Amino acid sequence: MRLSSYFIHLSALYVLLFGFFEHAVLAIPINNTNFINATECLRIVSRKEWNARKHLNFEIMPIKPAPYVVIHHGGIPKYCRDQETCSDIVRTYQDLHLDQRGWWDIGYNFVIGEDGNVYEGRGWDYTGAHAIGYNTQSIGICIIGDFTDFLPNEAALKALNKLIAYGVIP
Repeated sequence: MRLSSYFIHLSALYVLLFGFFEHAVLAIPINNTNFINATECLRIVSRKEWNARKHLNFEIMPIKPAPYVVIHHGGIPKYCRDQETCSDIVRTYQDLHLDQRGWWDIGYNFVIGEDGNVYEGRGWDYTGAHAIGYNTQSIGICIIGDFTDFLPNEAALKALNKLIAYGVIP
């Protein structure tokens, strides 16, 4: 199984699997039964806790709630299973986005580690930089690591389901 990017359209409740350089290859219907109870141990690590740099600017999300969720993997074979290591990697993502890409902040709204934690990026209220053409109408979530040839561990996938259930699925 390969994870490149998932694209979830919430009004129709479909998940689309995208490759980075390919067209959509998979669409499957989803519903509330696909997700676990969001109140069970969702841990969001704040920007302060992972020692984020200050954003340079921001744009308020014009559409709330966002009708789409775009799910990426980091694409870099660096993995983490504890908060300290995951925080270090999230900071490297933010450094890359600010210093090399010239963005206002880390591009993702949230980042998930294989430690089962969710790391706050731009959060729910600010437009991300993760999916050209969809940034103003989607929440971008990145799972730390390169999952081209295998899926993230159970802790990361559960955190992803909990985050979506918490923020998006009624």
